[in-house]
Amino acid sequence: MSTLSEVYTQYPLKVDDIIPLDFDSVVTVPDSHAWPISDGFESNDWLSIPTIDLKDPDTAKLIGHACETWGVFQVVNHDIPLNLLDEVESEARQLFSLTTTQKLKALRSPGGVTGYGLARISSFFNKFMWHEGFTIIVYTQYPLKVDDIIPLDFDSVVTVPDSHAWPISDGFESNDWLSIPTIDLRDPDAAKLIGHACETWGVFQVVNHDIPLNLLDEVESEARQLFSLTTTQKLKALRSPGGVTGYGLARISSFFNKFMWHEGFTIIGSPLYHARELWSNDYQKFW
Repeated sequence: MSTLSEVYTQYPLKVDDIIPLDFDSVVTVPDSHAWPISDGFESNDWLSIPTIDLKDPDTAKLIGHACETWGVFQVVNHDIPLNLLDEVESEARQLFSLTTTQKLKALRSPGGVTGYGLARISSFFNKFMWHEGFTIIVYTQYPLKVDDIIPLDFDSVVTVPDSHAWPISDGFESNDWLSIPTIDLRDPDAAKLIGHACETWGVFQVVNHDIPLNLLDEVESEARQLFSLTTTQKLKALRSPGGVTGYGLARISSFFNKFMWHEGFTIIGSPLYHARELWSNDYQKFW
């Protein structure tokens, strides 16, 4: 069985795959949404969607398996107050009662994760689902502002701005950075090691990944082309404060009192949407 990440690579999204049906504007069911009647369908089939007990010691493994096989799960023993759940439901009802035109202002990009639209799993079927959704990823302790995302324009500064002037550390050794975790993907404990690296560093490098060298060369070439663009061009693909994909500073940057000397570009799924913003006449190769 393929994992969802493998399927996402095989089936990149187009904008039409994301826009829900405007239920208020249709008189008859369009063929694109007309599902065949199944005599074998049982109303309780959907109850087999995984239910995760967050107090189960194997929670992480169960969530991983549910994400790989279903792409969705429900949880119990989450200790979320009922009044907060009621408030979330109220806000959701307010959001989905907006007109389609209003909701489409927050449409998720084809390569994005957050925003309004059909669930990613919808594209795996030959008919569209009768639903709409809004995906949110929240960093509650450290919410971002736009200024936290925009990298320094290295070509426009003459002196180092105070916001990027890190103090000199007498105890710094040039080889300290070599302690960034290196994960051997053939190690039977690779999943656990990756989890630990994410929790403690937020970054890691991998070996024995079996990615062909020519593909790595091609990725490096495209990266050089991207980062050689002017700042004005790159900012067309700026990651939103609540988003995950696009150009900008790494999310970890906001945890420090000085900005980092770097820029990055995060991709999840197809980068087509951002590629169209950056190279309006030469983006087809990113399908």
